[in-house]
Amino acid sequence: MSRRFLTHSALSMICVALTAGCPRQVGHANVAFDVSSDGKRIVFSSAGGDLFLLNLDTQKVRALTNSSARETSPAFSPDNQSIVYAADTENSKGTFLFARSIYGRHVYQLTEDADVCDSLPQYSPDGSQIAFARAHRHRPYSMGGWTWDDWDVYVMDAAGGNLRRVTHKKHYGINKVLFSRDGQAILFSAETDRGASDSVVSVFEASLDGGAPPTVVTSRPKSFGKHYAWASNPGLSRDGRYLVLVSDRQTPYHYDLVLMDRQTGDSRSLAITQISRYNQGPLFAPDGKQVLFLAGTKWNADSRPIFSLWSVDTDGKNPIQIADSALFTDPLKWLPKP
Repeated sequence: MSRRFLTHSALSMICVALTAGCPRQVGHANVAFDVSSDGKRIVFSSAGGDLFLLNLDTQKVRALTNSSARETSPAFSPDNQSIVYAADTENSKGTFLFARSIYGRHVYQLTEDADVCDSLPQYSPDGSQIAFARAHRHRPYSMGGWTWDDWDVYVMDAAGGNLRRVTHKKHYGINKVLFSRDGQAILFSAETDRGASDSVVSVFEASLDGGAPPTVVTSRPKSFGKHYAWASNPGLSRDGRYLVLVSDRQTPYHYDLVLMDRQTGDSRSLAITQISRYNQGPLFAPDGKQVLFLAGTKWNADSRPIFSLWSVDTDGKNPIQIADSALFTDPLKWLPKP
């Protein structure tokens, strides 16, 4: 498989593996994480498809799930009492959305349409709504098996009702969905032009009511060349001013982290390719002084990245490995460095 940045969500690739009859262990394609609003905990999906909590103070890991379902893309509620995530069910072609308390066993299925695939859920800042990506077409994949296509953004109430479609673009893939800080718009990353031979991944903004087409937040110069991801996988600072992005704008297919000032449009590299040329899932720490991210510091036999968890200051200084790849491969046996 090419190491170029995937336009499909991790869920798309997992669906390919499952429907092709491949083993359920597919490297770290399932790995994703979110940080609590107080900065004390990380919720993550493991390579094996379960959910875990990492306490950053104590370095202790606790299992949230232990099931045959494959669970991924977890996100905290604003009060840190619940998470929302995507998971498959027995005999399902795609994935559905669920919410669960992090302290108890209360689990709620939020979506249940078996003809679509739902993933990448995120709570609104006030916790009243959830935005997510939905695929509408299940089709044969060129490399074998099946994949999900025709992705768009949806919003629903946090309890699962009042479903609304926000976009109508039928993207090949969407790899991040999040609310603006005022809760009135959705930011998401997808390819800019499905029909173009040189289409790249950029960040879009869509009004919550879906009344107007999405606008590109991260336009690229015409002389950009044959790079692939101008701006992907966005994370938003708490004040809404800055985006942290994955981009190969400096070197083709070397996926750096880039900080963008939304007020001025200025961008600067965090030079993370010195650690890894395949980085993913950047998020601002709650204090806005650091970025947490997944670095592909290893590769498996299928040339897919194996991730470790890192942080770096927003000026690109002090990159620190928080946890090695064992955290995601075998969480309950992971041991922090002394």
